[in-house]
Amino acid sequence: MKTAVIYLAAGKSSRMGHNKLEKPWKGTTLGSSALQQVLTSSVDEVIVVTNQSLWIDDRIFGRCKSPVRIAASPQARKGQAYSLRAGMNEAVRLGAEAVLVVLADQPGLKAETIDRLIAQAQTHSCDFTGMWTGRHYQPPMLFKQQMFAALQSVEGDRGAASILREAYVWKGHPYGGFRYLEQFDVDTEEEYRWLLQINQ
Repeated sequence: MKTAVIYLAAGKSSRMGHNKLEKPWKGTTLGSSALQQVLTSSVDEVIVVTNQSLWIDDRIFGRCKSPVRIAASPQARKGQAYSLRAGMNEAVRLGAEAVLVVLADQPGLKAETIDRLIAQAQTHSCDFTGMWTGRHYQPPMLFKQQMFAALQSVEGDRGAASILREAYVWKGHPYGGFRYLEQFDVDTEEEYRWLLQINQ
């Protein structure tokens, strides 16, 4: 199952007030942390959706296992759906059979979790899999090819998981073997400082 990661890094960081992906994090940048984990995972392709690359730490490409492509999303300020669509278009062009949507502001994500999500999707009869909090799914989430058209039709400021609320035709397989900090996404200065404090 050829799997492409869509790494969403074109957000406007409106709640932070400046580009949060450039913030320092464990010897690199906040935006490069999860990307580094993606690059050492078993994915086949990596599509980074971004409109500027100042946050990317070039040192993380030293152990890169997968090809990396940059996809611009000129309309990203209108909502996450535009970034998702840009990534989906590139994934389809590359012949992906599944896409794994990863948010750039989840610095706690680990490569093992990415690999387990892919393995779970390969061994279970399901349309999608993702982190299950006990109440809902959240990224990273893997979607198989039969869901591509639905993902490409998302509009506005809605993410990939929004299609699950609109239809119950999709069969999911929840993944619960992740650490709490892996699901934590940084949106505000206070959240960033809290994350720094507990990781000292």
